[in-house]
Amino acid sequence: MLVLADNDVGGAVAVLRRILESGEHAAWLEILGVAFTDFESLGLPRHASDRTVWQTCQAAGAVLVTGNRAGGPDSLDEVIHELSEETSLPVLTVADQRRVTRDAACAQAAALRLLDFLDRIASLRGTGRLFIP
Repeated sequence: MLVLADNDVGGAVAVLRRILESGEHAAWLEILGVAFTDFESLGLPRHASDRTVWQTCQAAGAVLVTGNRAGGPDSLDEVIHELSEETSLPVLTVADQRRVTRDAACAQAAALRLLDFLDRIASLRGTGRLFIP
């Protein structure tokens, strides 16, 4: 399963990735077949629209991790509302990415939450957006 960090959460996802790839959590990533990817690997330009990013992630089977960005007519929220189906992968939203990058306890909790979501991804399809504290 692929995991893509959106442009706005690269630092936070890098922290979560380091936690998950170290020690006891690394085995779980291997069992789940988790691989972190980037825009370039999916053929996405860095400034692709939310619609293009979401559609590309769905087509590639990649779980998108993003920040809690503001809404609007072309926002990820609108794309999810318009296009999401019961089989669509959820978008995982880091609620406070600054805190994840600055607070080790918060980062650990967020990493475990991410791992939990990835473990249960099949049952979370169609939920739209889920939050990582």
